Amino acid sequence: MTLYLSQKPQYYLLQWAADMLRLPSGIWTSDSRAIGVMDDGQRGEKSIRACLVLNNFTGEGCEASFVSDGSRTWARPKIIHDLLTLPFDIFGAPRIIVRISADAPETQVAALRIGFRFAATVPNYMPNGDDAVLFFLNRAPHEIDEE
Repeated sequence: MTLYLSQKPQYYLLQWAADMLRLPSGIWTSDSRAIGVMDDGQRGEKSIRACLVLNNFTGEGCEASFVSDGSRTWARPKIIHDLLTLPFDIFGAPRIIVRISADAPETQVAALRIGFRFAATVPNYMPNGDDAVLFFLNRAPHEIDEE
């Protein structure tokens, strides 16, 4: 399994993530950008293993959604590191905010383990109306000072 990150083709990555999350509208907002974790597979067949979708860009940061195919084999430390640094490097976001269903404690723990910090609990904030738990990740202070 050869894993790599890709932003192409955007329409395919965004639709895959929307389908996996069963977004009520079926699509993301128009400012959404996706970064996919791709797998070349054993026979050279490319497939999406996971996707990070970023949207709602402001001067304060952006919102992120993580979507995976349900496996964990793609979640290697270097892949996670690269996924989490690209929004800062490519889009200049000072902060990434994620919302995770209050009914998904394993995902919440995973967010904390990779460096996100708890921000708040918001009733009815998930696309399906469930309660959400918000987490955030700031760009490292030394990276902000260097700019």
